[in-house]
Amino acid sequence: MALTGYQRKCGKRSGGIRSIALVEADKIQSVTKAPDGERFSAVELNDGASFVDYRFEEDQALYEETVSYDSGSLMVTHSLSMALGRMDAASRQAVEELIETSPCGIVAIVVTNNGDALLVGYSEKFGTERALHLDRSIGSTGRKLSDSTSESIVLVSTDTGKAGLLTEEAVVL
Repeated sequence: MALTGYQRKCGKRSGGIRSIALVEADKIQSVTKAPDGERFSAVELNDGASFVDYRFEEDQALYEETVSYDSGSLMVTHSLSMALGRMDAASRQAVEELIETSPCGIVAIVVTNNGDALLVGYSEKFGTERALHLDRSIGSTGRKLSDSTSESIVLVSTDTGKAGLLTEEAVVL
């Protein structure tokens, strides 16, 4: 790929995540590339499977990509973190489900506040082979009565490409 430059576009650049939906990686049957060759236009799941919405605390979710190039090797680390809120039975169940699912991997659709949708945990080169997994979960009771309890999770994967962009038609949650 040759260098073509970069032109900053005008418009909103506000951050944040609007929604996160997860599915077990082995439930993905196929992913279709859009005619433009730049985005994915469809994510087909096995019969009976669906993406599951994860409701996080407002302004408490973050997706980061770290691209590194070392000794001729390109690596992209994808990190998706979210605060589930209270440290209670519901967040405990969510963490236990992620622990159980992690060995086979997890794929996420992350929609930003600006409406951009990313397919994380799936890549053209590796498919679902290098999907997301639970990196850590941190639960806290707080120290004093005025502190809130919290449960946060971090899902991570490493491959050789940035997260795929999805067309609007592909994001059906």
